Amino acid sequence: MGPCHLPLCVDLDGTLAYDTSWCLSSGILKKNPFFLLKTLFLLGFKGSLWFKEAISHKEVLLPENIFYHQSFLQDLLEQDKKKRPLFLVTGAPEPVATAVATDLGIFQGVWSSTPSVNLVGPHKARALTKYFGKKNFVYAGNSFQDIPVWEQAACGVVVNPDRGLIKALKKSCAPQPFILYP
Repeated sequence: MGPCHLPLCVDLDGTLAYDTSWCLSSGILKKNPFFLLKTLFLLGFKGSLWFKEAISHKEVLLPENIFYHQSFLQDLLEQDKKKRPLFLVTGAPEPVATAVATDLGIFQGVWSSTPSVNLVGPHKARALTKYFGKKNFVYAGNSFQDIPVWEQAACGVVVNPDRGLIKALKKSCAPQPFILYP
């Protein structure tokens, strides 16, 4: 998983786990479908950060409802045993990030979106570069939004990539090689 002496920063949704917003939404749908419909309608006006915050404060993300990418999770558990510094760095809101970090117990730090900053793309790249320095961390992600982060990383781990992402990465300034998880 890249230079083993460098911290490994791990994205949550789509990378470590399947979409946690979906997990929360399905729980809300069962308990309060009107709230979910109203929230989905307002999503178009207020944006994804607002939506993630709204549902994360309405529903608790339970460990049994988190669907992890098992092969990647197994490798993270191995890295933890080897005492590699692991950080959860996610665009998900704090309650979601904390639930995942608590469930796994392997992260030395957890960074998440706040009501004012959606920690994705350039915001995530700036935060990691400010904390670790340019090219002083390895980043694991899965989407086009992660390209600015990989461009600042020493190398990248790609888990369950969006369609066309590998092709886009080859054209970007992101470091090569990438470690790929299907």
